[in-house]
Amino acid sequence: MSNLRFCKFCCFFLLAILQCSSLWAESPECFICGTVIQGEYYTFEKDGDRENLKVCQNCYQNCLRCELCKIPLKKAVGFDGHNYCDSCYQKLQERPSCTLCGALLPGQYMDFTDPATEKHSYYCPECVKNFKKCQACGRPSRNLSQTGLYLLCDRCLETVKYCHSCGLPLIKESYKYEIFDYSYCRECEQSSRCSVCGLPAGKSGTLLSDGRAICPDCSKTQVTDIQEVRRVYALVSGFLSKTYSMNIAELNRLEFASLSDLKTMASVLNYIKKDAVPLGIFSEAGGKTDIFVQSSLPRKLLAGVLAHEYTHDFIHTVNPGFSDIEIEEGICEWVRWQVLRQIGDEKGCILMEHQEGVYSSGFSKVRAAAEKGGYSSVFDLFRK
Repeated sequence: MSNLRFCKFCCFFLLAILQCSSLWAESPECFICGTVIQGEYYTFEKDGDRENLKVCQNCYQNCLRCELCKIPLKKAVGFDGHNYCDSCYQKLQERPSCTLCGALLPGQYMDFTDPATEKHSYYCPECVKNFKKCQACGRPSRNLSQTGLYLLCDRCLETVKYCHSCGLPLIKESYKYEIFDYSYCRECEQSSRCSVCGLPAGKSGTLLSDGRAICPDCSKTQVTDIQEVRRVYALVSGFLSKTYSMNIAELNRLEFASLSDLKTMASVLNYIKKDAVPLGIFSEAGGKTDIFVQSSLPRKLLAGVLAHEYTHDFIHTVNPGFSDIEIEEGICEWVRWQVLRQIGDEKGCILMEHQEGVYSSGFSKVRAAAEKGGYSSVFDLFRK
């Protein structure tokens, strides 16, 4: 058997070639330029696949980047001044466009959902930055209207609630009175109460010389002329005489009285609360009858007050000795209620149904009697 001899240099060179071939086979290719990567490289995740997106240092440093995913681009698709990869460009075409400028919306954008219609509207960062926003819904808009202290879009101008007293939009907080479905701003809610209806007088209310505050609703038809009071009394007495045969002697006096005087006269009636605000008083002395009312009462409320006091006079004309306070006040309130219904004072009728004390309990009893037996059964309650 012959002896084989090998050149040490050739063997070392051959071994190096084999080792290099093995290393070369394991090196990845740059997905942009296709060259086998020697040394460091960068890996990017694209649609959940991290294996195919390896980038050599040269391409990483010199290639354009996708505007959305920021991966170096092998092939750039230009759109609206930016470069995108094929995948992101396809997604971009599926994105909504800005409601204001019409541009397709890359990256972040504002998505507004109308709570009433559930319809979406979208706004790009530039429009969000450059356009003023509605102070009710927060959407940027080209058309904003100044309403009081607030800028409102067309939609909110139609849907926002307004303070019942001052008329300003209710943006931050409001106070609602379920009895009338009225809402008030904070400033009006903290104002004095109307001495007529008890609701907030508000910033637009009227402050009378005697310290009473009257809300805008009540001040619209306030009666300040005693001659007008007498005309209203004539209408009320005529209606009651014709409809219910309620006839009384001619009044001695029908006059205005100050709030303090009315409270003094009411103080002798121990069933009236001390903090109550009397609107009118019936007074009988020496066979003479007087009726005193507050000045500046709204015309419809004045009609109801006069009907109430007229009924006191009628009850004591028919039965001078009648002494059931609850029933008497209940009958007076029932007659007042009929007058308010006749003149269409819905607000006044609702307020009557939310009274307290003998006025409320008496009214409930008399109303029940009327529903059962008609108005004649009401008058049977006090006849001798």
